[in-house]
Amino acid sequence: MEPPALHHDRDVGALILEETQVLQWVAVDHQEIGEGARRDDPEVLRATEELGADDGRRVDDLARAQDGAPQQELLRLVGLQLTEQIVLDDGAEAGVWLAAGQKSYDVTYTRDLTRTPGRLHHLAFFVAEREDVLRAADIFLEHGIVMESGPHKHAIQQTFFLYTWEPGGNRVEICSGGYLIFAPDHEAVVWSQAERAKGQAWGMQTVASFHIKGTPPVPEEEALLASR
Repeated sequence: MEPPALHHDRDVGALILEETQVLQWVAVDHQEIGEGARRDDPEVLRATEELGADDGRRVDDLARAQDGAPQQELLRLVGLQLTEQIVLDDGAEAGVWLAAGQKSYDVTYTRDLTRTPGRLHHLAFFVAEREDVLRAADIFLEHGIVMESGPHKHAIQQTFFLYTWEPGGNRVEICSGGYLIFAPDHEAVVWSQAERAKGQAWGMQTVASFHIKGTPPVPEEEALLASR
């Protein structure tokens, strides 16, 4: 079955190129943080010193929110490996986690309840220890930064997480933990609708905004949130 159209008049080739560029950026040497900002940049040093950053920090993964994922094209053309997925009772795929190497995921697609194609769900930053995620929560609290969800542990991928929004309105995850994949014949973990209804690893329910809000914002968000 062919995946649904995701970007209106954008073809799959353009999407594949975009994802490839993202993966190349994620794989950049850890001495660089984004484009043009280095670890010895004074602003970067000031921002990371409070968090207690060390060489364990890196961009972890990119997550998109949309109705369906170009999974087969990404697997075939970019060489990603499917590691985990959510399959609903009606057979619909509600989320996929794809890996470019031994780390269990680099790109994620999750269902967008607004049915808006191609939105950004979040960008994740990896920290060395769970304590760093807790420290980030304290820093956010002290500076009046709203936390959407967490600190808590994901059932999928097993990462310890905290979600917030940066000033531009993009969702950001601070995460730690997870697992590596070394077996070449690793089979993807498939989660059922009933399993996901149980919430996160320790029972916390997923917040309503998680599958509604994204970047760019759309008018449908407010109505959906009000109905929850």
